[in-house]
Amino acid sequence: MLCNFRYFRFVILTLLLSLSSSFQVALTLVNMKRVWAEVPKQTQSIDEARQLNQQVRFRTSRMIAQSKSRFGQVEAGLKIIDLARQQYEQGKYQESLKSLQQALMIVKEIGEDTEEGQLLKSLTLLAFGSVYQMLGEYSLALDSFQQALHLFQQNNDKKHQASTLVVIGLIYYLKSQYPQALSFYQQALAIQQEMGDKKGQAISFNHIGLIYLDQGYYNQALKHLKKSLTLRNDATTLGNIGRTYYKLGQYPKALEYNQQALNLVRETHNKDEEAYIINNIADVYEKLGQYFKALELYQQALAIANQFNNQEELSIIFNNIAILYNNLGQYAKAIEYYQKALEITQKTEDKSGTGSIFTGLGSVYEDLGQYSKALNFYQKSLSIDKEIGDKAGVGVSLSNIASVYIDLKDYSEAIKALEQSLAIAQEIGDINGEKTRLGKLGQIYEQQNDRLKALDYYLRELAIAKKIGDKPGEGAALQKIGSLFFLPMIITADPTVSESEILNVLQKNYVIGLDTLNKAAAIFHETGDKSAEGEALGVIGVGYYKWKQYANAEQYLWKTIKLFESLRPGLRDEENISLFDKQSITYVALQQSLIAQNKIDVALEVAERGRARALVELLAARINQNSPNQIRINFPQVAEMQQIAKLQNATLVQYTTLDTSIVNKGEQERQRLINIWVVKPTGEIVFQSQPFQTPLEKLVSTSREAIGINTRSIFDVQPTVPHANQTEQLKQLHQLLIKPIAQYLPTNPDDKVIFIPYNELFLVPFAALQDEQGKYLIEKHTILTAPAIQVLQLTHEQRQKVSGTGALVVGNPVMPTLAPNIGEKPQKLKPLKNAEQEAIEIARILNTKPLTGKQATKATVKELMTKAKIIHLATHGLLNDFGFGIPGAIALAPNSTVKLGQQDSNGFLTAGEIFDMKLNAELVVLSACETGQGNITGDGVIGLSRSLIAAGVPSVVVSLWNIDDKSTKLLMTEFYRQMQQTSDKAQALRQAMLITMKQYPQPKYWAAFTLIGESL
Repeated sequence: MLCNFRYFRFVILTLLLSLSSSFQVALTLVNMKRVWAEVPKQTQSIDEARQLNQQVRFRTSRMIAQSKSRFGQVEAGLKIIDLARQQYEQGKYQESLKSLQQALMIVKEIGEDTEEGQLLKSLTLLAFGSVYQMLGEYSLALDSFQQALHLFQQNNDKKHQASTLVVIGLIYYLKSQYPQALSFYQQALAIQQEMGDKKGQAISFNHIGLIYLDQGYYNQALKHLKKSLTLRNDATTLGNIGRTYYKLGQYPKALEYNQQALNLVRETHNKDEEAYIINNIADVYEKLGQYFKALELYQQALAIANQFNNQEELSIIFNNIAILYNNLGQYAKAIEYYQKALEITQKTEDKSGTGSIFTGLGSVYEDLGQYSKALNFYQKSLSIDKEIGDKAGVGVSLSNIASVYIDLKDYSEAIKALEQSLAIAQEIGDINGEKTRLGKLGQIYEQQNDRLKALDYYLRELAIAKKIGDKPGEGAALQKIGSLFFLPMIITADPTVSESEILNVLQKNYVIGLDTLNKAAAIFHETGDKSAEGEALGVIGVGYYKWKQYANAEQYLWKTIKLFESLRPGLRDEENISLFDKQSITYVALQQSLIAQNKIDVALEVAERGRARALVELLAARINQNSPNQIRINFPQVAEMQQIAKLQNATLVQYTTLDTSIVNKGEQERQRLINIWVVKPTGEIVFQSQPFQTPLEKLVSTSREAIGINTRSIFDVQPTVPHANQTEQLKQLHQLLIKPIAQYLPTNPDDKVIFIPYNELFLVPFAALQDEQGKYLIEKHTILTAPAIQVLQLTHEQRQKVSGTGALVVGNPVMPTLAPNIGEKPQKLKPLKNAEQEAIEIARILNTKPLTGKQATKATVKELMTKAKIIHLATHGLLNDFGFGIPGAIALAPNSTVKLGQQDSNGFLTAGEIFDMKLNAELVVLSACETGQGNITGDGVIGLSRSLIAAGVPSVVVSLWNIDDKSTKLLMTEFYRQMQQTSDKAQALRQAMLITMKQYPQPKYWAAFTLIGESL
């Protein structure tokens, strides 16, 4: 909506300037008309003509003398209106209103019935309307514009009638009252067509196109926008066509039209518009994942704004860069650029802009989970909105404040803020804002299980969506309502209510819910929104599963998955990841529906299809980058998985977990299951399903705590002590994860078992799990892990392409500095003395020289990493992203020459940077803190290990927790000694663990490391 406000300002200022520039001409014509009104209509001779000429001169002189004081008043009025316009542009709206009141006083002095008075009054009313609009006083704005329109109609001024109708339409458009907006645009268009005003017609077609764009009717939008373009080759229209293609996800087309717009504004030397369009192009590149290109374009826009010292445009560009960094998760950078924008808005006293930046900063801190800071910035924004009288802004700020309270689960405060926000939206006629806030309130009440109140708000939201013709909004409201009815709920705990009565209510709800959800899906299908259609069908599918109607569930869930998977082509890696995270319940519900129908093999295919898909497709694309036709990788089939087990000569163990509720005789039952598939090298497939009671997240967490694991500070050492009952916790996990399939695992300890975890199970130290006799799993099996079975096929292909030579060994570099939290003072990371000794000993085994201390700079290490066959990094690993983006970073020595803003200077090699590298290594070992962790998603663990695999490394050794660097030194040196004896990395790691176990018996010292990917 910000761009709409910007466009409103552009239109209204153009109209005001147009009227102002022609005002003196208009007054002259008024006076000439009076003169000629007193002159006879016809002349009969030259003498009469001469006499007439003298008469006109005399009367003109008399008229000028008579109206001298009136012209002075008009000139004074124009100056006041121009001052009001400047105050309006500076965001000083209250001052602008005071100036316009003075202009109205002059109108009264001139006389409202005079033509001069009417012309000045119409200009004043238009200015009033524009200020009221920016203050969110839509009814006052409309009243002013309607009065101006009446004056233009009285004077039969067709041209300005049409322009004012367009402005009135814009007000209704900003209020999301699309039918009314369309009506006024069509009235304007009729006048423009009658007058043959092609430029005016182009503007009206453009506005009509924007209505269809916001309603989600993209084809209709394109039709009207292209009509506009045939009448007038205009940069604004080209940009709007680009925006429509952007909404359609047709990014090449979006770029094409935005580029045409850019070429046009460059021809006309409109630098302000040029910077604006470059911003739009940068948005497209950001969506395409070309962040550096987007930043490069922002830099171009900055250069233009700097050249003309356009402070307003500079603040907008800084704001956009901040938004980009916030979306990337680089929060420190986002804050930096918001601060730059803030300096400008505060310096120029742009209070409105300052409020917007406070909102952006609030959003960053909300994303960081620093809710008190987020609340503080949102409240600052609210104070500014109140100060400048921006009612619409007050409503938005209150809505943002409510979001923080929702994050804090303080629902009473959230409801209070949202109800105030809703009241404002209703007062100012912001129907779209009203609809949005009704929906938010409904969701809060639904979370509190107050379904009747939730239903009331959703129905009101639906009514508004229908009223304004918002089809996507109508579908969204129907989906919420349908979910309330269709998904199972507890009706009553009253023992006097019979089971048949409960079932009768549920059955009625079921029918209503199914019908409503199908209506929602039909609307989304009509508008072409595949994502929303898939979500609506998915709710039906999951609902059928919970009702134990497995065949129906299967039917709908397959439809959902096919729709979701059609959205993937062209998405960035992180978008693919978030998409799968959002859709994971669909895959799990389909698995369970298939298992309930005894379709075990198909369920395994779905289990594999629903995990690490983004990584699988990324690896396939990178491996086959020289053969584009081979990039598409098929969805996994059982035969393919059997072949992978045979190729790896390993037993594959794949887990899926489920924690949900189902309906049983009218009551909800909690269903917690672990599904386990075992795929043997012989091709045999075994399936086991194991119920559990304690939530897995809690079970895994307490097991790690029992071992003595916690997050050790990278700034100081805080030793941890294992609990006395640690073996009981490890046995409990063994009982749940291993015992059901123990008989199907190999008996030879040298035979490999590859575990494919799911969600919380990625944090399980499989090597340390103990059976009933107290034997650790690593004593019985050679263990590896992988995020998905298909990833094993691709890491095997990567292994065949390894071209690196030699070894790169890094240990205990001069440590960089880092702020523990954003906004805090940077501290130097503690040195790791034993890591340096570890590097020296490993380098000796590998016949190379280690990089330690000042030698191990980030720039040097990055360069050598691309050439090495074996890479060993013994230094700090960061688990959190600390504002770097993808979670995880390796601490290296900062470069000796530090340049401000140069990322290579900071000493941190981030997971995001590794992700973009092309490595030729066979093995990378991260002998550091918690390098195997990160954000756990449906695509696996997003962090250092995933980035290394994506960069081309087939075998990665990482740690699941912080380890004492003395025991790490022993384990790692032994690992490389074993590697001299065998080419099997998994066997080498197993032997190193067994040897370390003798000196350090507690699992926390030897069980942290895991091998991901290829063993050979």
